[in-house]
Amino acid sequence: MGKIYNYFKKVNEDNKIGHAFLIGNTTYGECKDELERVLSDFLFCDNLTIESRPDIYVLEPENNSITKNQIKELLINISTTSQINGKKVYILTSCENLSDIVYNALLKTIEEPEENVYAFLFTSNIENVGSTIRSRCQTIFVASNIENETDKEMYDIALDIVKGSEKNRINSIAKNSQIYSIIGNRDIFKKVIKEIFNIYMRELYIKIGVVEEEKELLNIETDELCRKILVVNNLIEKNNININKDILIDKLFIDLWRCKNESCINWV
Repeated sequence: MGKIYNYFKKVNEDNKIGHAFLIGNTTYGECKDELERVLSDFLFCDNLTIESRPDIYVLEPENNSITKNQIKELLINISTTSQINGKKVYILTSCENLSDIVYNALLKTIEEPEENVYAFLFTSNIENVGSTIRSRCQTIFVASNIENETDKEMYDIALDIVKGSEKNRINSIAKNSQIYSIIGNRDIFKKVIKEIFNIYMRELYIKIGVVEEEKELLNIETDELCRKILVVNNLIEKNNININKDILIDKLFIDLWRCKNESCINWV
């Protein structure tokens, strides 16, 4: 089984299954079979398909977007009594680029969930999902650009920064003006920071047992690793607004250093 199933196996063993899951950088079609197994083993305890379960609602975009009427219908469906075992599931096959009305309605269902109602939100680009929804979901980061040969150069830069942080080489890296030339613009910074996020997420999945067949690249405690993931995610968001690229690089170096050398920091 893949990352999604292994993730649910782990949180089920720890009795920490939440009510909303953001499954990032993949598509519903690619993960449908694995999701069916997750629903069968951890929620419904049966062998039915997604299509055959009356308590599962799949929202597919109409003309590339989820409509207000679709959300209205969803709210009606999840408010009714379950037909089988008291549980209901709704799946959004694409949760980026939502209108304000749809976004706010979806956010309300996540913030004030009905009992035994579970949400699975898929996105091919997790950066395009609003931060308030991301912060309220358990995130399962499926795809990694590490495997993409076209991004190998970005990955190498990212890995050098990450390993430099662990060896306390951030000071020497920051003083090396070459890094500002290598990361020549905001688009390149965005790619590098995304690779850094991928690296840290991969390490976290290995630590919590979601990915068992891979070896750790870094020697980082889980708490510190989580702080670094929050830092990088925050920078991904800041890269979408008009901040000078060199200032973003400086902030990356400083915040990674603080993650390693300070035990308790408010990152939000």
